[in-house]
Amino acid sequence: MDYLWNVFTPTVLNKTKIKTYKKSILTQKINAVREAANFEYNIFNNLPDGIIILNKHKQILAMNEYACRYFNLSKNDLNIELLPSPFKKLINSITENSNSKIEAYNELYDDKSDRYFNVRASEIKSGDKKNILLIFSDITLQTKLYRKKLINEKLNTLSRLAANLAHEIRNPLTAIYGLLQLMHLKSNSKNIKPYTEWILEEVEQINIVISELLTLTKLNSPYIVLSDLKDMFSEIKPYILKYSKPAQVKIIWDIAEKLPLIKVDTVQMKFAFLNLVKNAIEAMPNGSTLFIKAYYNDIVNKVVISFMNNGIGTTGEISNNIINKNRPEFEICKVIVENHGGEIKIKTKQQEGSSFSIILPTAGE
Repeated sequence: MDYLWNVFTPTVLNKTKIKTYKKSILTQKINAVREAANFEYNIFNNLPDGIIILNKHKQILAMNEYACRYFNLSKNDLNIELLPSPFKKLINSITENSNSKIEAYNELYDDKSDRYFNVRASEIKSGDKKNILLIFSDITLQTKLYRKKLINEKLNTLSRLAANLAHEIRNPLTAIYGLLQLMHLKSNSKNIKPYTEWILEEVEQINIVISELLTLTKLNSPYIVLSDLKDMFSEIKPYILKYSKPAQVKIIWDIAEKLPLIKVDTVQMKFAFLNLVKNAIEAMPNGSTLFIKAYYNDIVNKVVISFMNNGIGTTGEISNNIINKNRPEFEICKVIVENHGGEIKIKTKQQEGSSFSIILPTAGE
């Protein structure tokens, strides 16, 4: 009996030790897997970039905490329709070309939030399935600083060019004006005098344009005076009609009778109004209607100047464009408005046209 005990006891003990050892190894592996999963989960959620994982059917499978916070979504309500429009368009474009390899780098702009994004799209495999990985970062600040730097460089170049051009034109123009005055005074011909008088008026108009051009060389130091918005529109109305007629764009005016005075550089602000209207007319199809409205918003104590199109031309062509924001004139106008404490807001509705509004503080603000 003692012999059997001595033989079997070590074997049983060894088997118990082996089981305990195996269990210990398994526990260590499970803990290691858990730690690795937690590590990966923490990396996934604590990255300073947004991550979206979705399948080829446009279903969002996962989104890290940064992306959820950024888009104000909960992890229980991940729906592609809740993402900004540029992201939806990118996802649609990727899923429609599902046969091709996904590897794309995009810069997106969301006009509703006025934000810029860098987005990297790539393909990830999960077993036999292929999913889409989107990594995005907000580059609004960097983009706006870079654009502001470019705008300032353009404005400095424009200022130098305008100053040189005005100088080169004004010198011979002064001589022409002087000689015309002399000719007008000394001429006894009734046939010549009306023409010299008309030419003198035109030369004076050119001098006014040159003075306005020189004013634009000082965008960062506007000459602020109390101004009546209705008077400013009366002065630029002939030029607006001149632009609209060839494009067959109908202008409908709605300027409020009583508007508070505003503090602006009238030359700069008229330049802004005129160029924004010109830009709008060029962006619209022939036969469109442009509504120009000015009113006082007593809630915010601001004057609002709105330019709206109906989005449809004579041929039935639908246009949601009312302004080309990439043109240098728009950037100059934006600088002018912002230098006066104002802002430009742009709204677009599908098949209903677009509008942009200039919002300016009143003189009493």
